[in-house]
Order: sequence, then C-alpha cells, then structure tokens
Amino acid sequence: MSLEDKMELFRKKGNKDVSSFLDSLTKQQREALWQRFANARASLKDGDSDAMWAEVAKGKGSDGPKKKLLGTFLKLGGDLKSKKDLWHKELLTYSKSSGERHTEEWVPFQTILKRFGLQECLRRVKRGSIACRRDPADRHEWQFSLRKSVTWTEDKARHSFQGGSNAKAEAAHWLELKAKGLLEDGAEERTLADKALQDQPLALKDKSEDEKEDEDSPDKKKTRMAKWQRLKSCLRVTRMVKLLKAVKKDVGAAKGKPLDECLAKLEKLQKMGDKVSLEDAKGKPFDAAIQIKKGPSVQALALAATKSGANSADLQQLASLGNYGRSSEHIASQMISKYCKSDSIKLPEPYFVDTPVRVRTADDWVLAVKPVALYLPHEWFAWLQLEEQAAGFEQLEEFWENHPMGNPKLDGNPIMEGCGKYLPLILHGDGGAFQRADSILVLSMRSLLSSSSVAHSQMLLLALPKSAIHKSEILAEDTMHCLWSVLTWSMQHMYFGKFPEKAADGKDWQHKSARGQKAGTLLNSAGLCGMIFAITADGEFFQNEYKLPGSSHAECCWSCGANRSSHPHNDYRAGAKWRETIKNHKDSNPTDHLIMTVPGINGYTLAYDSLHILELGVSAHIVANFMFDMVVKAELPGSSFEARLKELFRKLSGLYTELATDSSNQVRRLHLSTFCQPNKKWDSFPELSGVKAKQ
Repeated sequence: MSLEDKMELFRKKGNKDVSSFLDSLTKQQREALWQRFANARASLKDGDSDAMWAEVAKGKGSDGPKKKLLGTFLKLGGDLKSKKDLWHKELLTYSKSSGERHTEEWVPFQTILKRFGLQECLRRVKRGSIACRRDPADRHEWQFSLRKSVTWTEDKARHSFQGGSNAKAEAAHWLELKAKGLLEDGAEERTLADKALQDQPLALKDKSEDEKEDEDSPDKKKTRMAKWQRLKSCLRVTRMVKLLKAVKKDVGAAKGKPLDECLAKLEKLQKMGDKVSLEDAKGKPFDAAIQIKKGPSVQALALAATKSGANSADLQQLASLGNYGRSSEHIASQMISKYCKSDSIKLPEPYFVDTPVRVRTADDWVLAVKPVALYLPHEWFAWLQLEEQAAGFEQLEEFWENHPMGNPKLDGNPIMEGCGKYLPLILHGDGGAFQRADSILVLSMRSLLSSSSVAHSQMLLLALPKSAIHKSEILAEDTMHCLWSVLTWSMQHMYFGKFPEKAADGKDWQHKSARGQKAGTLLNSAGLCGMIFAITADGEFFQNEYKLPGSSHAECCWSCGANRSSHPHNDYRAGAKWRETIKNHKDSNPTDHLIMTVPGINGYTLAYDSLHILELGVSAHIVANFMFDMVVKAELPGSSFEARLKELFRKLSGLYTELATDSSNQVRRLHLSTFCQPNKKWDSFPELSGVKAKQ
C-alpha cells in the first residue's frame, strides 16, 4: 500500500494511534512523511507558527507532542494552508501548556527485574534513566520508574530525577544485593546502599506530589533545606556569570565594558561556593544590561531580570519571546501579536517614506536616507466611519447649521460649495519629552465633533526625534519637507473623499496590495469627506515648523501688524494701533508652508492651542492672582495663611460637588506653593504650579 493510501486510511479512521501508524510504515515512507510535514509547515510562511513549533519540537521529551501534531497534520489531510486556523489552535495547545511530558509507573523490584534483567537494570540505574523511590506503603521497600519523569515548560526540560554518580552506584549495589537475596525484610537500613540514600536526600529524590516526606526531625529538615538553598544560590550565580559573558560576547568588547564591574562582582561571589547568598547577586545582570548604550532587546532585558530573581508574570512573558531569545528573528512579530493587536479594533497600517534624516555615528552626525513611518490622514478618516464616538458624524449636520457662515475662514473657501459633507478635523503639532538631551516632534489629528476622550480619539500621524530632523534649503534633503509632502498629499485625498489611485511618489501601488485594491474608491460609504478645520499648536511650534512670526520676532503676529515698538502687542485697549492693521487672509496666506496647498486651509485655519494659551498661560496667572488675593491679602476670613487656605479649599470643594466635577480633574491639595513662592511671596507674579489644567 502506498503512503498516500495509508495516510488517507489514517484520516478516515481518525482515532488511530500515531505511533502504531508510524510502525506500519517502511523506513522510506516514514522519512517521506516527515518531509511532507516539514514542507507543509514551511509553506505557511508564518513566523509565529515556526516559533511555536520550535518551542514544541526541540529538547528532550518532545517526541510525544511532535507525533501528536503529526497526527493533526494527517487528520487535516496534509493541508495546513487552507486549514491554518485549526493548525494554529492545535499548535498553541502544546506551545503554551506545561506539565508532564511522560507519565510514570512506579513498580516493585521484581517487575523491573523481569522486564530488563539484572545487568540492564544496573546499567540504567547507573545512567539515571530509571528513577528510584521508597515505597509509600512500605518504607523498607523500593520502587522503580520504567521511564524518567520529565517536567517541561516552554523553554526547557527539567529532569525530576536528580542523582549523583555515587548515589547511583549505591542504588545499583542495593539492586545486586536484593537480586541475590542477601537482603531480608527490614534489613535494608543496615546496608551501605540504604545509608547512602539516607545521607544524600537530594540524590534520588521523588518529586511526585503523592510521595510523603521522610520522617526526619525538624532540625534535620531545616539543615537540609538550608543546604539546598545554598546549592541553589551557587547555581544561580554561576548561571548569571554565564549569561553576562554571553551578553558581553554578543555586544562586543567595547560596548560590553559596562558589564565588567558587575561580572567581576559575580565571579567573586561564585568563588564563595555554597557560602554565597542569592540576595547578594539578585538584580546584577539586569542592572548591567541596561547600562549598555545599545543594550539588548526587551526580551533580553526581561530574560536577564528573570534569571536575576524577578518572577512577575509580565517579565516571564517577555522573557519567553522568540523561544527565550533562541529564535530572535521572531521576537518582534510575537511582541506585536501579544501586545499590539486587538480583535476589537483595526487601525490603519503605517506608510513608510524614504526620508533624509540625521543619523548618529561613532564620530559625528551624518545625513542618511531611512524609512520613516507615517499614518496617513485619509486612512484615519476612513477608519472613523466605524468609530462614531471618535468621529461624531451624527452631529455633522447640526454643526454646519449652527456655524456662522460669516466666519472669515469660510469666505471664498472651496468647502462652501457643500460644506455639509465635510467633517471638521483639528491638526495638532507639539513637542514631547523623549530623552534627556532630545525631544520628539508629534503630529496628530482629531475630529472637532468627537465625544471620546483625547486618549481615545487623537489620531497619530507622525512621531520623530527632533535630533533626527535635518533642515536644509535643498528641499530634497529637508526631512520635514519630505514628510509634509506625503501628509499634504494624503490630506488632499481626504478632502476629495477618495482613496488615492497611486502612491505618494506617483508610482502604481504594489500588485494586489491592500491600498491598491482600494484605489479610487470612496473613503466613506455615505460620500462624506474630511477637512482640516483648524491647525493648532503653541507659539514655538508655529514659529519653528510653519515659519510664522512669533514672540522672538520684532513683528510678532501673522494676523496683524503688532510689534514691540510702534504697535505694541501688549496693548489691549479698544484703540490699540494694532487693531487697525488686521490682515485679510482671503487672498494671501501668512506662510508658504506645504500645508497651505491643502484645499480648505487658509490663514484663518491657524489657531493657537487653548491649552498653552489658557490653561498653561493666561488662565494660570489669573487664577493664581485670585488665590493670592484671597489668601495672602486676607480677602477670606481667617487669622493665618493656613486658616484661609482651608477656607479656600472648602469653597473649592463645594463647587466641585455642585458641578459634579470628576475627581480626576479636581485639585486635591492646596498650599501656598500652589500659586506663589512661600518664602518670597512678593518677589514674582503669582502663577499656578502643580495643578495646571485642573478645573
């Protein structure tokens, strides 16, 4: 019978034992079957599947799971590609569980003697492949395991039979005496073998839960446990030394210098032998690893932490990525699969742009072309159709009905031809903390009608370290010009409401790509479009990114002629001179930035961000002055600052209750330092500190 016929017969029967099936095959058929199995797995081209298979199929004790997975392959008719989900489900069962690879059967001496014979028994006991234990029912008799018990986890097999060569020899001696009938019932304790087994409790130790502990005195148990802990500590330190040496070898001698000090300390502890304390060594591999400038991956750091004594579930999961680092090429995909995916939400895919950026080398900064990831505005807009709370499409008609058509932003604006179909979006730019000597430029977008919190509705477009940004008059070498050209291209398609037919560089989409299949179709099934209704940022961002005048310029406003001399910018009177110089942006824009090429955007679209202008600016000073007057100038009753602070906080708490203000937005404590310098109250203007943006 051919291999195909036998495979089909196995599939139809369904419950046939795989081992029996393999025995029924010829040697050539077995080799051909395993090769087919390997080819079927390779045809999936799935890194996660390969990683899980590597976890299951490597190491001692893996024969059983491999055969069971082979059985799954046979039951699926040898077709893993079309039944990928079933294969993944079965594979996941073996790769993420833990327990006993093999079950054990403990038998009396006569049974194992009859099966193997005396010489074979002696040989296997000496090799350690037959484990021994006292009979729980009769402490004078011994039982033997037909197979070595192997407890397995995702990364390793650990033998529950731990025996030194001396102990194995003593056990073999006991067997010889027993076989020759030289041991009488109750006489075992007088033999050399039994004495050795009692003196070395770690030598032949049964780890099954059913076995009872030897009835030793509490002092003996305590001494034994202390000795075991010292041996364990010594072993852990040895592993730490081995780990750090491996890391140092991987990163090279130059980059591994931060490890030298830690390695020297661990080697010193290692020389102490069983006198070492594990507490002295905990944390050292992790502390050393994070000192490397281009240190190991998240997985390597987590692995170092777990080997250093940390045992939290999160660290254990991170450490297990890529088969505990042995398959490093799978770490990224497994991390994305575990932590960056959700079945309940599908986000747009990043769009990579080859961009000139500054790159740090050993000697200096150089200009290099690197792929930079963007999220395209038009794809975010398409995503909003399934996210009503983040979009607010239901309020769109009401918004435009109530919006004053006399707004200069709309005068001559092309959206007036059908403004009701445009969802108003806010483009926001800002800098954020990144590193001690660097910050990160962030561009994001949000619907003006969103009812969700900022955390759940702000759509990221770009995040790039400022140190990587190269500014140049040669536009092809200017980092932000290259990125803005792609973003504005996307915003233009968002305005017209269709997926682009070609890529940003004018080339055709890749054949059968997701973006290519959507080319030319509507972004929104109802024909709605998106427009940039406002561009918000603080003064620094407007000045640096959009090249608009700011506080450091003599002419400091893009909407009027305010300056520091003839038209004072800080003159707020009704007759202030700058009021006569207000500019009309209908026919001209205040900047030639690429953002102005997007339909619907004009000079009136630019607006200072209220958070920086109010909560972190004017409002912070106004509220602080009120508090200063009530507490320091004694406009509230009370004989001391502390008494007036308590009265102010009581009134504030009453307002919170009346307005039902969420506790996360409340000021929880009130001190003099909240609005002034306690020791220098009159030396500077009052300003809120520590409670900005609270209500």
